[in-house]
Amino acid sequence: MFKIRAVLSDEVYDEISLEEIFAVDVHDKKKISVLVRELCGLYPISELSHLKRVRSTGLGSVSIVQVCRTKPITRAQFVAATKFWPTNFHENKRLEKALGGELFSEEEASLIKSFMDAAGSKNGADELLGTADGGAVVVDPLTHTIVAQGVSDSLHPLKHAVMVAIDNVAVQQGGGAWNQGKASLLQGHLSDSGLIPAKEEEINSQDVEMPTAKRSKKSAQYLCTGYDLYTVKEPCVMCSMALVHSRIGRVFYSQNNNEDGGLGSKYKIHLQEGLNHHFEVYNTLS
Repeated sequence: MFKIRAVLSDEVYDEISLEEIFAVDVHDKKKISVLVRELCGLYPISELSHLKRVRSTGLGSVSIVQVCRTKPITRAQFVAATKFWPTNFHENKRLEKALGGELFSEEEASLIKSFMDAAGSKNGADELLGTADGGAVVVDPLTHTIVAQGVSDSLHPLKHAVMVAIDNVAVQQGGGAWNQGKASLLQGHLSDSGLIPAKEEEINSQDVEMPTAKRSKKSAQYLCTGYDLYTVKEPCVMCSMALVHSRIGRVFYSQNNNEDGGLGSKYKIHLQEGLNHHFEVYNTLS
């Protein structure tokens, strides 16, 4: 069964951590608002701002209670936190769907599988896309077309499939660092019988039009902005940073890279704070 698992931050899966605080009963409820205002001024708890200052059940005089130390990110964390003290929570519905594996419809999942197959040289595309452990395709999700592809070159330290695919997108926009030849500038779409490449005259064209009909008309297409990348092997750190700089939209991969994986196995660069671009990453499982 084909599954798509979102690669999320470690904090999403963490159990809540607890901290001890002082709590006291207030017998005159009319004074609660005044007391809360005074306490916020005298003893601010900015690091615990996710907590509500008041709970309805009494404790008896002054007590030490446990509360959730950090703001809950998921509903499961929220439910666990409220068992100790009332907590503020704003549900991220997309995150909850990602955790539940409900982000994609059956039709979307089928399309994703087709592009993963294309990246892995299946469905009759072996000659065009290279070996099963080194293929990558860049896809425009608006038109469901393959914009460019890349095949890893074991004789070149930088020519990983992802790097080559990004460079081939750049070539179509008048840039690029490597001359990969016509075959590597593959464009096309998927059919039931496999990958149908663009006609040779389209590949020969020096001015290839990028499918950007639904994107901003104020600026030209910048590298991989809004595009998806499908690759067999999880991108390494180098390729992951290249994806950041090229402004990729989403990345799908099937094989973990335990040695130097940059998008889940060893690092999660797509979630790194301080970077000026972030993107979604998914691990596909067959």
